[in-house]
Amino acid sequence: MIDIHNFNNLNDEMEIVDDHTVSSGDNTSIEDQYNEDEYDTTNYDVLNDNIPYENIEEKNYINRISEYDNKKLIEMLEFSFHISNQTLIETLQACLIEYDKYLQDTENIDDLKMKSALSIAGYVYGNSVERINRSQEERLAFEATFLDLCSRRKELMQLFTISHDDFLKEYPDCHPNLVGPDEYDNLYRFRNLMKLAMHLIPPLHNKNHLLDLVTRIVEGKDIKHITGTGATKATRLRVNIILKEGNLVVPKRPPRKTSSGHKLTSHKTHQNKQKSSTIKHRGRPRKQKLD
Repeated sequence: MIDIHNFNNLNDEMEIVDDHTVSSGDNTSIEDQYNEDEYDTTNYDVLNDNIPYENIEEKNYINRISEYDNKKLIEMLEFSFHISNQTLIETLQACLIEYDKYLQDTENIDDLKMKSALSIAGYVYGNSVERINRSQEERLAFEATFLDLCSRRKELMQLFTISHDDFLKEYPDCHPNLVGPDEYDNLYRFRNLMKLAMHLIPPLHNKNHLLDLVTRIVEGKDIKHITGTGATKATRLRVNIILKEGNLVVPKRPPRKTSSGHKLTSHKTHQNKQKSSTIKHRGRPRKQKLD
């Protein structure tokens, strides 16, 4: 059992992974991020009125955490989505507070699931979030808000992060000499965040959904990776990461059959059979019977 929260003591420092970066960074406390003289809770009192606190100091500390996370939420939404609905943004801000409580109340990391987070979001939203089509930005925004929050909890994120050396051993095709330094950085962050996302969302039957979700957070709203025939090298590298980290195997398609039960052959195979048949008849001439 792993304790993934330590927010109860005001003297404890909370470590944050900044700017959606999933690799390990400098340890920065909330106290360093916001000076008490400059701190203003006016805009966040409404979000926190319904949350019980033992004392005002604890409430102010949670408010500082919420202000930092709220700032990062707005940055992520602008970077990853085409969302202009202010009501939806305010709903996501309210969900952020409830998501943070969910993280604090969950002692076992195995109990952290996106499905539970979306149930919480549905309570705040006033409607079922899980019923929204997964391809719509509205649904993805609820999931991205929770995933992004989890990635900024260093004690949680470090469980899913590998070193650069280990990454290159697993994915030599992603070497910066082959893909460039910027693409390498995106692939490294993609792998680490994808590993966390797969813990929250089962990868089986969710490959394209995970690809869309994580790509938005890492690369932005204007990047879309299309899988299948004609996929780019960048897409293939990311799909390979998903298959490998999710222990997924692409099933081979069985040969198609006609209504009579006979296997269909490709046009090329049919041509080869005709060619071999023609060559056979061109061989040694048959002996003719003499009268």
